[in-house]
Amino acid sequence: MINLSRAKLVLFDFDDTLCIHSNHYNLNADSYNKAMFTGDTSWWDGNGCEYSKQMMKLINYCRDNNIDMGLISAVEFCATADVKLGWVKQKYGVDMKNFCVSTGEAAKKDMVSYIIRAYCLDANSILFIDDYYNHVSQVASLGVQAASPMEVVNWANKSNK
Repeated sequence: MINLSRAKLVLFDFDDTLCIHSNHYNLNADSYNKAMFTGDTSWWDGNGCEYSKQMMKLINYCRDNNIDMGLISAVEFCATADVKLGWVKQKYGVDMKNFCVSTGEAAKKDMVSYIIRAYCLDANSILFIDDYYNHVSQVASLGVQAASPMEVVNWANKSNK
């Protein structure tokens, strides 16, 4: 269950967390890479991707309560992080800190561990949201509050905020 009473930082995954994909099987790697190198944030829109109304509710809650937010997405090259952050700005109206990581299996857990130390945060003051169960489980092992997008849906549907 999501508890934001102690939250100082919320970390969001991108794919199927902030950016909901309706068709994973129609990915053209060449068009994707070209869009990332040229900064084309509309690539996701043209491929049937949408923002999440429930994530928007959480983002607005964070903004209203001065809770920092960051994007912690796996990327193969740094230009992709910039384009993802641009799409988030367009769809959610918020600038997020860039905590994007390599595509390595433990990369997100390692980045969260670095964030805890670098920002001198208590692990339980961070909320990490990712659609991939292994990432949620790995980050939760650090003492971080970790949730799936469905948990955000449940929080948003129950929240009066």
